[in-house]
Amino acid sequence: MTSRTGQLEVRVASFDDFETYQSGLRGWTPKIRKLDTGPFSANLVQAEAGPVRLAYSRIRSALELEGTAQPGFHSFGLPMPASTPALWCGKTTSTRTVSVYDLSGAFEAFVRPGFETAVLSVRPEALAALGEDLGVGAPAELLEGFDVATCSEERMLAVRRSLRQIVALLTHEPGRAGHSSLLGALSEDLPAQLLGSLAERRPAPRPVAPHLRGRALRRALAYVREHPREPLRVNDLCRATGASERTLRRAFVENVGVPPKAYLLARRLNGFRRELRHPRRGDSRVNEAASSWGFWHMGQLAADYRRWFGEYPSETLARSAR
Repeated sequence: MTSRTGQLEVRVASFDDFETYQSGLRGWTPKIRKLDTGPFSANLVQAEAGPVRLAYSRIRSALELEGTAQPGFHSFGLPMPASTPALWCGKTTSTRTVSVYDLSGAFEAFVRPGFETAVLSVRPEALAALGEDLGVGAPAELLEGFDVATCSEERMLAVRRSLRQIVALLTHEPGRAGHSSLLGALSEDLPAQLLGSLAERRPAPRPVAPHLRGRALRRALAYVREHPREPLRVNDLCRATGASERTLRRAFVENVGVPPKAYLLARRLNGFRRELRHPRRGDSRVNEAASSWGFWHMGQLAADYRRWFGEYPSETLARSAR
């Protein structure tokens, strides 16, 4: 549902397909991989008021997201109070943290079922004017060196309380979308609250895991990216990282949300699915795409694919040919 009243545009939608959800993110172009089996479900509320955009989402699947920041905006990720933790650019999030998106930088995130967040995006010139009005300095200086900032619990509680009220009005009372108080809360009050919280930020949070597990996880993820189509095994990751299988399993479960074996399979299944949905010229057979992603047992592939995506590979290919 999309509605526009005066200066405010609102979009509210629910999704049962992660690729449709990905395409529904306005201004963002992340690559999303589904890491767990079973159905996908997500709610998305997006609003735009002048130089400010808000995107609220609740996700009920384990996902990996890679992408770049929304162009032309300073963006800030705010996990909601009931949210499951996420791994964002190598650091864990909490209700006291703000994920700061660099204007042109890349980001990577792992989210688990129950992840609930809001992303506030503000044009640089509007944020600069707000910083001057509040007397907190230039935003570029204020945000320098931060990817995850930890703020005071009291201030972040107020920010999230405002977010809850705004999202509830946008979702359940669309007739008030043009109300001046709502417009002011979204375009002025909420950015001011957030900027004030960041001005009193705390040192960066502790690493997502003890030193050895965190280092093993980073090395394992880098190794997987270097060998995207290979049918890697957990033993391969152990050799590449120098970590034990137990250490890797604990690091993945704590921070990615799935064990390493499931993650390795999910990465290739997602790549295989993208190739079926967007076949290269001359490639139109399931077997050809499967072999290029290291799948040889077609019966097992079909069973795994259906558990992940709710359909068989041939059905995905048939839909892409329409």
